[in-house]
Amino acid sequence: MLVSLNCNRLVNATDTLTSLSARLPAGAFGSCPKPVMEASHAWSVKAEENPDLFRRFTYPTQLRSILRRLSSERLPHCPASTLALIRNATTGTNAVLRGIPWQEGDHILCLSTVYGALDRTIDYIIEHSATSGTPKPTKVTMEVTYPISHEELLKTFTAKLSALRSEGKRVRLATFDAVSSHPGVLLPWERLCVLCREHNVLSLVDAAHAFGQIDCSLLGSSAAPADFWVSNVHKWSFAPRGCAIFYVPAQNRHFVPSTLPTSWGWKAKASSSLATPGVAADEEWAAAWRDPGTDQVSHYLSVDAALDFVRDRLGGEERVRRYNTSLARIGGAEVARILGTEILDVEGKEEERLTACMVTVRLPLVSRAIGPDATKWVWQMGGEGFFFETLQDDFATNIPILAHNNRVYARLSAQVWLDVDDFAYAGRALKEVCRRVNEGDMPAAKASVGAEAAGQPVEAA
Repeated sequence: MLVSLNCNRLVNATDTLTSLSARLPAGAFGSCPKPVMEASHAWSVKAEENPDLFRRFTYPTQLRSILRRLSSERLPHCPASTLALIRNATTGTNAVLRGIPWQEGDHILCLSTVYGALDRTIDYIIEHSATSGTPKPTKVTMEVTYPISHEELLKTFTAKLSALRSEGKRVRLATFDAVSSHPGVLLPWERLCVLCREHNVLSLVDAAHAFGQIDCSLLGSSAAPADFWVSNVHKWSFAPRGCAIFYVPAQNRHFVPSTLPTSWGWKAKASSSLATPGVAADEEWAAAWRDPGTDQVSHYLSVDAALDFVRDRLGGEERVRRYNTSLARIGGAEVARILGTEILDVEGKEEERLTACMVTVRLPLVSRAIGPDATKWVWQMGGEGFFFETLQDDFATNIPILAHNNRVYARLSAQVWLDVDDFAYAGRALKEVCRRVNEGDMPAAKASVGAEAAGQPVEAA
């Protein structure tokens, strides 16, 4: 149910953020509020007071407490022993893809909207296997063009699995987003996991944008039986960068035998039955991820402060989600009105909507200005760079753009310190930048920035 916004933010930005220069956050890197930043700093100071005591006792004790809290409050079907805090979602997806013992004839099924870092990791696994002489999987991509209903996506996914099986191709792993990055749309990830289970296919959910943006409480239940799931906490739940939750159920730990990088927690098969001193047997996997090498860990320990901020300052997770979803949809509609375009969504039942806390709005760019290939214009001809620099320099904000179905879109993220007026500001800024592009005002100096991106968005995963 949408809430009435009345231009009332849930929290005042000046009391919460260290800077207002990015008051329309991209969603890519998240925003860490002052109280959580202060908690992170306090943990860093604590660590410096006695580093040895902190690393051996304080940090492990506090981290176990946080994992138990995440299990009890936010992920009730996931025992604490199945959870680990890691640097980012890309670390988790890499651990899975590098850990699975691939066999000749294995196939990896992914959607065409797969996040770039994950897509490249799959390609790396395939290429490295070929050069090292080890069995390599084959990647199969399922084309997805939005807007598409969840039901239609599920039907297409089921048909793809059935077709591959009828061709004698063994799908070992399927990977998909919970909320995709480009475009920023919600997927029926729980039901996709169920389909994978029914087809005896391992499921890897790239949930980088999920925790804090959508309800993840079914994870680990029969309704959402993901085999591997990883979600950033810094994007939508206010933790410092980088921090992510990595979920691997007990029966799948053998697929992820090592942390990244491999460190003291790894056990050779010959010693796998030996107990780790001071660590319960069912906690060894999570304990290994606790310390894959000396690093700054205050961002992990600040998850407590981030959860407190949501509960005490914002009124709870559900209230935050409802506000941000309402703002994304109402604000997105206002941006579309200003631009004279539309949002990338489906009409009808609430459960079929594609917009959660990110909304994707088409930009009114004309073909005579950007050419016949929108993807090429965005990533190779400087479109992304021109938008980034112009919005940053002239409007003190940034709003990522993307290409999908040969159209150019902007992705806007709602957040508790924003309201509809902020989205209207974004709409006016985007309209002006589009005007400059359509009139040929795109200097080569700014175009070169996007050209250097060579087809890939810059975003923390």
